[in-house]
Amino acid sequence: MDRIVLIGGGTGIVQVILGLRSYRQVGVTTVVTIADSGRRSGELRTQLGVLPPGDLLNSLYAMANEEEMLQILSHQLPPGTLGSNHGFTLGHLYLAIASREVGMQRAVDLLSEPLKVNSKDRVLA
Repeated sequence: MDRIVLIGGGTGIVQVILGLRSYRQVGVTTVVTIADSGRRSGELRTQLGVLPPGDLLNSLYAMANEEEMLQILSHQLPPGTLGSNHGFTLGHLYLAIASREVGMQRAVDLLSEPLKVNSKDRVLA
């Protein structure tokens, strides 16, 4: 099996993952640099002391094969919910909470299951 390893973060890596979806015989491992200081991720990092989950989450979403779960996890709570100025998504909250309990990599691996990420694909924190 052919394998492609991507290293990066942000919206660029998501676009590459989406572009590679048509090559299903190729396994994609994405090594996500965790330097996101954006709105929701930066706020979670500051408030909870966790690694910013945004770029990891977006990479998982790009690999997802389960649309209903993707829609549920990407649902954004209204600004002001849980004291946030921006409104977190359920996916952000899941990764933040799970990473505190089991570590970020295990949280990402666990979230891959309900999103039905192909077994040959992986997101690494």
